[in-house]
Amino acid sequence: MEVCGGCDILHGMTMLQAMLIGAMQGLTEFLPISSDGHLVLAGLLLQIPLEGRDALGFDVLLHGGSLLALLLVYRRMWTGLIIDALNAARDARRMIGWLALGTIPGVPAGLALQETIGEMRSLSAAGIGFLITGIVLIAGEAIGRVRATTSDDRMTTARALLIGGAQAVAILPGVSRSGLTISTGRALGMRRSAALDFSFLLAVPIIAGALGKTLLDAGSGEVVFPSSTIALAGFLTSFLVSTAAIHLLRVLVTQRSLAVFAWYLIPLGTTLLVISLNR
Repeated sequence: MEVCGGCDILHGMTMLQAMLIGAMQGLTEFLPISSDGHLVLAGLLLQIPLEGRDALGFDVLLHGGSLLALLLVYRRMWTGLIIDALNAARDARRMIGWLALGTIPGVPAGLALQETIGEMRSLSAAGIGFLITGIVLIAGEAIGRVRATTSDDRMTTARALLIGGAQAVAILPGVSRSGLTISTGRALGMRRSAALDFSFLLAVPIIAGALGKTLLDAGSGEVVFPSSTIALAGFLTSFLVSTAAIHLLRVLVTQRSLAVFAWYLIPLGTTLLVISLNR
């Protein structure tokens, strides 16, 4: 694993900057507003160009903090699923099967884009992703309100695959994973809370897989990391803020339409596109 002490992207980052970026990652990973798009935005605001492949090492450390928070908050649900599945409980085994199905679309998408996804991270890509996410949030809520009276929350093979497909699309920069997966669940007639829980359970294998792949790349020198102090500051801040963001969104989804976030994403996406065109 190569530690980046002086690479162009992360050289000179302070602990405060690492904590600010970690906080932004933690807040935006689970709110439906795209974490990777906001990391690009953070780079712009803090004058640290967090774009391109060289930033992936720090990026994956921040996602590791979010993954730990997700496992902590959902520990009882995961423990119950695993124990029940080992005891041959049908519902638990079916849920694990649906999570596996939902993960499948993201695997080939991630592998296909692994060589280019770093280079795709830019202000213009983030702007387009924000716009897409905002539109999807509005559409998902609108369709969900119509279908809520004619559907139910039961997971099916088709629903798992469709939500997994939405997660695969969210690999693109600026596109929110939680926004697309929850909105797809809503469009399929699921209540917000049921769609959110499946989305957050589904996040574990895809984030863990991406984390593992990046660590393997780091072992071969393809990915670099900041100094240990900076890495720890970013990781811990991401973990703490991610934990708070998960609890916050679980409260929000029972009270408000997720389309409210579109009022933030669409103007922001438009602004980033204008800035990118004038750089």
